[in-house]
Amino acid sequence: MYYLYDQHRLKPLRSTPDEAIALARFCDEILVTNRIEEAIRIAAYPKAAFLLHPKNALSLFGYWKYQMRHHTLKEFRIILYAAPKNLLYRILSWVASISFGTYRLIPFGKEYNPIQNRDKGMKVHALHYSCLLNASADRVCAFHTDTRNLPLITPPWIGVNIVRADIPVKEQSRIVLDIRRFGFKTRWEMEIAELDCPHTVTDVMLSGPFRQFRHERRFLPQPNGETLMEETLSIVLPFGWFGNLVFPFLKKDMDTMFAFRHRATERYFLTH
Repeated sequence: MYYLYDQHRLKPLRSTPDEAIALARFCDEILVTNRIEEAIRIAAYPKAAFLLHPKNALSLFGYWKYQMRHHTLKEFRIILYAAPKNLLYRILSWVASISFGTYRLIPFGKEYNPIQNRDKGMKVHALHYSCLLNASADRVCAFHTDTRNLPLITPPWIGVNIVRADIPVKEQSRIVLDIRRFGFKTRWEMEIAELDCPHTVTDVMLSGPFRQFRHERRFLPQPNGETLMEETLSIVLPFGWFGNLVFPFLKKDMDTMFAFRHRATERYFLTH
């Protein structure tokens, strides 16, 4: 990911240590520029980020105006928001919420944690599933940390394409998926937040159709050599109160999907 300070040329070295750590999580390369043509070139990268702070908020609107005038269509998909949460923040937040993961608005400051502070105060829906597997906890954990096994347990009515995956899987590894459901394709970027085989694996959604998605798996060895796998999903839906109205339909869909996943996983360990 690129990190663009835009026209006021704030120097990254002036960041606090905590901000520098947060910055390192986001960025592979840092570019400081005051030329809009250079900004357009960088915006062509899908992970380019625009740092919006009190001194350059107007330059973001200038950039959009330039885009509309020249039809370049290379807008920034990620905005790191380091300004006060005013009307502009609410507008950008609304745009991000209706974009189904195309755009991301990320609060940014010295105490920002991209996982813990995301969507603070919003309603979190929790779903719980479990199944008993004829395998050791080590084998079950290894199975669920191998991205090649994802198509084996995905229902046929859901299309999944692994776009990119960090191998070998470890904490902070990222996986990018294109998922087709109900005729729509959405891109999911997931990160392994916790990996402690053979005990637990937790992944979180960095970008995608939900405002927050956290999937935790716990592997509990049983006396007869089997493993009880318990799964917890923590979900924050987009669109505020309206999104919460559709949760019962989402839950029904998730129940069906995880029932299939568990049957497929059980068959796998009975035959391997």
